[in-house]
Amino acid sequence: MKVKYLLGASGMVVGAIIYLIFMGATKQDAQKTGRTSGDLKGAAFADEGTTVKQVGGADRSQLPLSQVVLFSSGVGYFQRQGPIEGNATIELRFSAADVNDLLKSMILEDDKGGKISAISYDGQDPVEKTLRSFALDLTMNPTLGQLLQQARGEKIEIVLNSNTTPETGVILGMESQMQPGPKDALVEVHQLNLVGPDGIRGIKLTDIKRMKFINPTLNEELRRALEVVATSHDQMKKTVTLQFKGEGKREVKVGYVAENPIWKSSYRLTLLGNGKGRLQGYASVENTTDEDWKNVRMVLVSGRPISFQMDLYPPLFVPRPTVELDKYGMLRPPTYNGAITSGNNGMVASNMAPSIPMGGFGQLGAGGGFAGGGGQLGNGGMMNFGQMGANPRGDNRYQNNPLIQNYNVPNQAPTNDPLGNANNDAQQQAGLPAQQGLQAQNKLSYQDLQNRKQNQKLALEENLKKASQKGQKIAAQHDKQLEAEAADEAGESFQYLIEEKISLARQKSALIQILNEEIDVTPFSIFNETVHAKFPLMGLKLKNSTKQPLPQGPVTVFENGAYAGDARLSDMQPEEERFISYAVDLSMEVKTEVKQSVGPEIRIQYLGDRVQAGYSSRQTKVYTIKNRGKLERTAVIEHPIRDDWKLAGDVKTLEQSRDLYRFQVAAPAMKTSSFEVPEEQPKIEPIAMLPLLDGKRSVLSGNPNHLGVELQLFTQVKPVELKSIVITKGMVAVASDLHESRSYKLISRSELDRKIILEHVVRPEWKLDDVALKPVEGSTTLYRFPLELPKGKSVEKLIEETKSQVVQEKISTMEEGRIKGFLLHPVLKPAVKAAFQRTLDVKAALLETKRKLTEREKELKGITEDQTRLRANLQNVPPTSAAYKRYLDKFDKQETQIELLQEEVRKLQMEEKSQQAEVDDVLSGISAE
Repeated sequence: MKVKYLLGASGMVVGAIIYLIFMGATKQDAQKTGRTSGDLKGAAFADEGTTVKQVGGADRSQLPLSQVVLFSSGVGYFQRQGPIEGNATIELRFSAADVNDLLKSMILEDDKGGKISAISYDGQDPVEKTLRSFALDLTMNPTLGQLLQQARGEKIEIVLNSNTTPETGVILGMESQMQPGPKDALVEVHQLNLVGPDGIRGIKLTDIKRMKFINPTLNEELRRALEVVATSHDQMKKTVTLQFKGEGKREVKVGYVAENPIWKSSYRLTLLGNGKGRLQGYASVENTTDEDWKNVRMVLVSGRPISFQMDLYPPLFVPRPTVELDKYGMLRPPTYNGAITSGNNGMVASNMAPSIPMGGFGQLGAGGGFAGGGGQLGNGGMMNFGQMGANPRGDNRYQNNPLIQNYNVPNQAPTNDPLGNANNDAQQQAGLPAQQGLQAQNKLSYQDLQNRKQNQKLALEENLKKASQKGQKIAAQHDKQLEAEAADEAGESFQYLIEEKISLARQKSALIQILNEEIDVTPFSIFNETVHAKFPLMGLKLKNSTKQPLPQGPVTVFENGAYAGDARLSDMQPEEERFISYAVDLSMEVKTEVKQSVGPEIRIQYLGDRVQAGYSSRQTKVYTIKNRGKLERTAVIEHPIRDDWKLAGDVKTLEQSRDLYRFQVAAPAMKTSSFEVPEEQPKIEPIAMLPLLDGKRSVLSGNPNHLGVELQLFTQVKPVELKSIVITKGMVAVASDLHESRSYKLISRSELDRKIILEHVVRPEWKLDDVALKPVEGSTTLYRFPLELPKGKSVEKLIEETKSQVVQEKISTMEEGRIKGFLLHPVLKPAVKAAFQRTLDVKAALLETKRKLTEREKELKGITEDQTRLRANLQNVPPTSAAYKRYLDKFDKQETQIELLQEEVRKLQMEEKSQQAEVDDVLSGISAE
């Protein structure tokens, strides 16, 4: 039984194991194996070698690299395999840049029922943070006095220079004093204040020969802190520890995906004649690791699985609200979103605190510091202690500093640490205050965390495991199984199994043959005007008869035993055909010419109030081919596919790609030939119609010159044809027909015969007099009439339409003249004429009353308007003048006339109303047909 563990979004160990815990485990292993911490740190990075530790023994063997699966997407699957016995620990050393890929892809396999316990790895926290977690803080590279100051209250054993007998006491603290020195100079003296059986005594540090802490825990904390300092010398490497538990000897496998240069394919094609060629394919692989590959099984996978990097290494924190006491009167639960940035090398920044530069020790002269005597840790280190050699103020440097953590660190310009981690600039860009940046950088809001988990579940599990799972599957298969599966997967990816095991030194590259077969080739001269405007290229049409996909790559062509040129091959599937070109064909020349014209068919549309023409704009590209060679050649013309343009006529293509038509054309030796590619683009444009006198009739004429057709339109509306009149209970229904004719005359102004499609709009309630005509199939709005228009001739089409209508109105409201007109029409039947005559008789008295009423209203209106004039005159003349008296007399007489006329109008209106009611009552009962 095999037990497998997959480190991914759902199954991996989430969060970094604190470096302190790892160091504790390392210490226990060192005690059991009898090795020092330096031995433990000697394990090589996984790509540089892997260490296997047998628990309970001191032997150490390598877990060698056994298989490498390289993908063309820029990643590789690496599998290590080796024997272990009993419980064993495997330590892998990875570059910090590869930890993310490791965490999301590692696969572990322990044969024969073994189990894998927790997988621990170095955290990404800066070393300063780890050092602060110990009882004695070495973060600031403290002096001996500063270290003793941190240990206040601890028992200590010292040996003085003047006495070999050890003395013990409790550390009260440190102090510094300025004392006279040589030549009356003041010298700072550091003094340890110790509480012993005899009381408190002060001892100069220069008088102490050696010392040690009585508390074993404190000694252990100091030792472990020093180990952290030692391991921090190489911050670019991180240790991953795997614990295997089981019994007996068994095989274990460790597989993981890491970034690796893509493998590249290249080809050599030798033309053999008779339509055959030998194709040799080579894969270029690179070992960019720091380990030699020795006798590894290699598989090359073509295809492009989705692969990306995700920042899984840094710990993420869910922010918690800070609740203040009620006396503050409010709650302030702020949330800080972390600022995540990337370095130039593609790593994801760890969001560490900015490193503090560390320099020399001034007059103290000690060569401390993480990087040795220079005191520099990459671009930054610890505090600059250059001023600690002197104390110009003369005070106690230990006073008001009960703990070393409270030392006031000078402000330093923020720098990037060696791992490319972000500095304070990232905090400023994220809008975080400097004092909040260190706390908020790695924190994530709850909603952001949920969104990230969901994205990881959907994307990480589906896509990022592909390379790891596929690599593990390939590594577990035999060669025959691999070949069979490769044939099945030809449509998506393909696996090239290297028959012999490969050895490749680190930082070296190699060419590995993956193909050597005959394929079908057909020679062509390929012309594409955008590639070369004059000469075609010598090319070949390849058929992939190798039964395996061919990845893209360069092709070097050899002909007649000599170099012929280079070509590029894109990805090809089995049995697929593809063109390549490798040289300029100087024996053939091609000239192009474009001709513009209008397609042979024109649509004329009459849309009621406007006329428009629909036609095809035709472009014909003429390729003139001159073959100067002595052999007949076959040319392939590549013509671009343009939007809204379609091939016209009977031209046939050899094939069509996404953006090109390809036409095969024979090019006889020593002759010139031509090939035309006609294309048409549909267009619609209005025709401007202007009045024109054609004999005795006025017509509208339109003459779009580029179409070569003149259109004349004559519209004739005939008088209304009365069909019948029916009277029903005083309502008159008048049935009539409206007749309209349109004559379309088309005159050819071109040297070509045209086919005209006349499209006439179907109008509601109008019908063609030719009942056999119907609207166009599939349309209810157009009639279509095909017409042939020979060159230099004209053709005319008459379209007649009729609209039948029935108009109803009350007989009592009809005008006298309209009724008399109907009485003269021959289609009226006698009963209808009698009804109209009776109507005239009944309405005679009403009409007379209306006439009198109109006269009286007109007379009343004239007097009223004259009174307005009189009022104006009365205001403008003196009251004592004769004119004033005359105007006043006339005004008085008109008032009397107005009163009489108003009374007469009122009586006539009442009489009209009475007579109208009598007429309506009589006429409402009239009916006649």
